[in-house]
Amino acid sequence: MGQRLNKLKIVLEKKHIFLLALLAAFALFGSSLYFNQFIFDDGDLIFQNIKVIKADFSSILNYWSLSNTPIIFNVWQIVSMIFGVEETLPFHFLNIFFHGVNCFLVYVWCKYLLELFLRNNHVNNPEDALLQKAALLGFLVFILHPVHVEAVVWASSLKEVLATTFGLISFIFYLKGSEKGADRYEFLSPAIYLIGMLTHPTIAALPLVYIWLDITLFKKTPKEIFFRNGAYILLLIAAVVIHKTVNPQVAHGAEEPIYIRIAVAFNALFGYLEKTFLPLGYSFDYMMAPRNVALETQSLMWPKIKAFLAGVFIWGLILSYRSKKFQFIHYSISLLVLLVSVNLGLIGYAFQNISTIADRFLYLPSIGLSLLFAFLYMLSKRCQSLKTQQVFVTLTSFYLLFFAISTLQRVHQWRSSTSLLYSSLQNGYKSYPLHMSLGVALSAEKKNEAALEHFKEAFKITQYKNNAGQRTLPISGAEPLAQMFRIFKQENDKEKGVKLYKEIVNDRAVEVTPELAWTMADYFVSLNKWYEAEKLIEYSSFWYPESQKLKELSLRLKGVKQEARITSYINIGVGELDRENFSEAVTYLKKALEDKKKNGEETREIEELVKMAELRKKESLIGRSKKK
Repeated sequence: MGQRLNKLKIVLEKKHIFLLALLAAFALFGSSLYFNQFIFDDGDLIFQNIKVIKADFSSILNYWSLSNTPIIFNVWQIVSMIFGVEETLPFHFLNIFFHGVNCFLVYVWCKYLLELFLRNNHVNNPEDALLQKAALLGFLVFILHPVHVEAVVWASSLKEVLATTFGLISFIFYLKGSEKGADRYEFLSPAIYLIGMLTHPTIAALPLVYIWLDITLFKKTPKEIFFRNGAYILLLIAAVVIHKTVNPQVAHGAEEPIYIRIAVAFNALFGYLEKTFLPLGYSFDYMMAPRNVALETQSLMWPKIKAFLAGVFIWGLILSYRSKKFQFIHYSISLLVLLVSVNLGLIGYAFQNISTIADRFLYLPSIGLSLLFAFLYMLSKRCQSLKTQQVFVTLTSFYLLFFAISTLQRVHQWRSSTSLLYSSLQNGYKSYPLHMSLGVALSAEKKNEAALEHFKEAFKITQYKNNAGQRTLPISGAEPLAQMFRIFKQENDKEKGVKLYKEIVNDRAVEVTPELAWTMADYFVSLNKWYEAEKLIEYSSFWYPESQKLKELSLRLKGVKQEARITSYINIGVGELDRENFSEAVTYLKKALEDKKKNGEETREIEELVKMAELRKKESLIGRSKKK
């Protein structure tokens, strides 16, 4: 009877924590339910993705052959089938809901890991109320931390949030599997891990954590570790092979020498620790692309200092395991470092061309901070000094209040693409992707003058060179120029575009890509300047002879040339009329009339001009004959 009551109490306790987690998640992030699409990924992945918009059973299965992460697309497809994609609310709702679920799972995970830690340190039957309060503090740290805003508010980041859900369940099952008679969890944990990997590889480093805990906390033998974690390792190897085969893109800088890549990784680690413990100055782009960091590490002192400090930190973390007093720090922070290791730049993938640091990559690793606070709470309670306990409670309260205010402020910044990107610039992150993205966002809002300024800044950044005269970005600068010509076309600006074109022609340092040439041709076609457009289309056609866009533009150019010829014939004809050269006037005006008929255009006005010219010609001939 007592055991049943105890189990009922645990169920009720978890139910209340679960409801609290959901309420807190919606209280903090509820305003984002009505936010619009973000400029990055939301369109391509969800709202303009034809396989999501027109989802059916066959297209749901189709993603299992198209993507390494089919489950996340299946989730979006199901939401689309029920609610459509006209509104962002259902997608934002899912992000917030699963964030609440994750907060609850952090509570369960934290409590269970603390209990196992105490047992392995010979503290039998630890006080349940103490464990509950410590885990609750870990839960609060996780739900309030502002680093999670990007993952929760950005609809496309459901992939990180949902993968973390599966990752945490796998982690809890792994901990349960460490006990005797819990064989079913030995199967369930890798199975859930696999589902998480099919959602997003954010959780890829979990097997490293499991092996590390088996060695340090559970004291398993090498044989036990091998058999217990073999399934995870096989799944991880398979995921890496598949990912590199299907998505072979790597970050620029992955070809750098290993010592430079280690320096890049240590700089990234320093950045992640900074964003975890001192959540100030968040940005969408931290300007930490491996190539940039590698060049700065070779020429500047600050990246070297950050790499050195991160190295000292790692060494101190290793040494902390040897001291029982600091083992709680070792387990908490090592957990964070291991989980974030796949995003440090040692393993190259395409997003790192923008930055090795991104807030959403800390979503799962930040559970290390939750565990640290839970440990600190338990230590403070075991301390005999009441003053020490009061100091801890006071400092923690201020820290959590700071987290909550920062989170609400950060959520508000995500209300639109422009407000978020502006906040990043205000925090001092003036990168090429930020200026380009802000320019595109402002252009979509018809704020073309402001957009042009950011495209100009983006182009300037592509021209930066280091002390050795090397370009700091492997980007030509063609895209911001193309965006500027698109704006000039929208505004029918006949001066700025022509002036910029002349500057590009005269500046041999600017690479004219086929895409830039097409955009400039499109601009000149809109101005009826067929001569410039013809040269640019010819250049683009050399690279893309079968391009449908070029064929359509060539047809438009043909029409522009015909229109220009007709206008020229009319102007010459009218000019000859004024000079009383009536025969020439009739000839040119008839040519214009003939071309207009071929084009199927209205010919009444030109016919009247032709009649008038012929009449004047007749009158002239009659006048001459009378004089004779």
